[in-house]
Amino acid sequence: MLQLGREKEVKNWVINSQNLGKLSGDNANWMYENWYPHFLQLPTEKYACIAADDVYYLLVMEDMFNYQKKIIRFDFQFFSEMDSALEWVLEEIPIKIDLVMPLRAFALVGTR
Repeated sequence: MLQLGREKEVKNWVINSQNLGKLSGDNANWMYENWYPHFLQLPTEKYACIAADDVYYLLVMEDMFNYQKKIIRFDFQFFSEMDSALEWVLEEIPIKIDLVMPLRAFALVGTR
């Protein structure tokens, strides 16, 4: 996902975490230490997360973004369903959808 984001210069993300299942403490630590720093290097403008049923996952994601508010250069919001997330990501800017790639747990929306 990160490699594809770099290659396609993805600016707007819709992450569907509903099918991820329960997030373990080890996975949360891995996300925070390995995935998150690399994600922050992408040219992200908007990040929409469709919340998992796992409250722990939602808390981890909110904590990661809230903790780093001073260095985050993009807007982020959490949603309960895909339509609202896509509507928010696509509002305000004329956008051409270059990439809609459903993965097991992710949907990416590339811009420009």
